[in-house]
Amino acid sequence: VYEARGFLEDTWRTRGGDADSDFYRWTRRTETRCLSLADAVVTLSQSMRDDVVARGVDPSRVHVVGNCVPNALLTDVVDGGPVRQALDIRPTDVVVGTVSTLNAYEGLDVLLDAGGLLDDARLVVLVVGDGPARERLTRRAAELRRSGTRTRFVLTGRVPHGRTPEPHAAIDVFCVPRRATPFTALVPPLKPVEAMALGRPVVVTDLPPLRELVGPDRGVVISGADPELLAQALGELVAD
Repeated sequence: VYEARGFLEDTWRTRGGDADSDFYRWTRRTETRCLSLADAVVTLSQSMRDDVVARGVDPSRVHVVGNCVPNALLTDVVDGGPVRQALDIRPTDVVVGTVSTLNAYEGLDVLLDAGGLLDDARLVVLVVGDGPARERLTRRAAELRRSGTRTRFVLTGRVPHGRTPEPHAAIDVFCVPRRATPFTALVPPLKPVEAMALGRPVVVTDLPPLRELVGPDRGVVISGADPELLAQALGELVAD
């Protein structure tokens, strides 16, 4: 049984790799051979299954088992209050944000710009995590503060994995403004599943694996990673 939780060659391509290179072609060929030789393939989404089948793998051998969360996340009370207090977030503030590895394809600059457009003294944009895009996001948050927006921006840096439920619970609206890339068009993230388990509405971009996760009873799908579209969706939720 071969479990495909992502496609390394497309992750590499998303980070600037060349799809015409030998490295890309050989890596994809090797991955396809592993998929083809397995008696069964397990993957995370219908979009990933479609990709596997398109490589010539027998559809009857390809199964979807989506991202899951521990039962405790659905049953235990997770209190985000201490996190909000530690970050000087008032009880009346509305927190929009994410818990994520800060890669460029996550589109978190779009989230910051949307917060700046909303210009709301009650609004806090909270970004929890670390990664390659952190420095650029920190600079952008500083630029937005200097522009005079009343929205607050808080970037915490890395939080130990075992402590992420508390920051999740501190967020009122969870945001996944992912950009369209070969990777994000196929692979679903785990974090919005955790947010939905805690009863948080999510706002995501219109990518196939995200559409699978987020129905109208769980959040809002916007047509692209665009600050104005995200600001409009967030504004409606913040006012509700």
